Amino acid sequence: MKNKKVIYIVIISIILALITFAVIYIVNSKEVIDGGFEENLTKNSFIGYITQINSGIATVKVSDGYILASGDLVNVDLLGNHFEKGTKIKVIYDGNIMETYPLKIKVVSIEKVEYSNVVKLYTTLIDDLMAEDQALNYNMQYIAIDINSFMPFNNTNVEEDKDMYPKMLEEDKQDIVNYLYRYHDNIKVASYKDLQEQGLVIDNELTIPHIDGILINIGKIEKKSDNHYLISMCKYKSALGAIFPEYEAKYINDNWNFEIKSMAIS
Repeated sequence: MKNKKVIYIVIISIILALITFAVIYIVNSKEVIDGGFEENLTKNSFIGYITQINSGIATVKVSDGYILASGDLVNVDLLGNHFEKGTKIKVIYDGNIMETYPLKIKVVSIEKVEYSNVVKLYTTLIDDLMAEDQALNYNMQYIAIDINSFMPFNNTNVEEDKDMYPKMLEEDKQDIVNYLYRYHDNIKVASYKDLQEQGLVIDNELTIPHIDGILINIGKIEKKSDNHYLISMCKYKSALGAIFPEYEAKYINDNWNFEIKSMAIS
């Protein structure tokens, strides 16, 4: 009789321990991480951008999540989803991390993260810019983007004019830069001056100054309303290889629609 009581006590203790462990695991897996991560991001999830896709496996550059403590690149099984490079995604995994490089995980679910309206505005125009004069894209070694030209009041003395520009957060800038992975694997955040300082502007007696990639920037923005802008952009390879379209963009029926008002070519 005494042995039976001991067995019952042991069994009950094991059950209580298992229940306690399960509760702790669930709480930890749903704990929201501090430190500026995305709202509702848990220990077993992260936000990132697809930089490469190979046979249904994506290489994801992590922007937010606890997994950053182990590494910033993760191989992610897309689970049959058809995403393009440059897509921002939220990944939930089982909590285990194989610390290879890139990291390997077991994916539980994956979903696309929607961009803000200002990011959708610029990515819509970038898509058209990349499609225009595709000869400039030929054999490009990289895409450089002068992201500060998208927010010029941050780096100039035109603070009083900042309301003329679409409101943009640091996260929006990151979204725009990483969107370009759909067009190339090598993305640089740089101005023309930065490229010169890095020795990436080719300038010799045999050729005019040029770069082996393309540079994207914004020349001028004119705000008509929060849903209506005139935006001049540039895709640059050299002084004799560049385009300067001016777009009129309007937000209509939850989409940015645009037309090219003028096109300068050099």
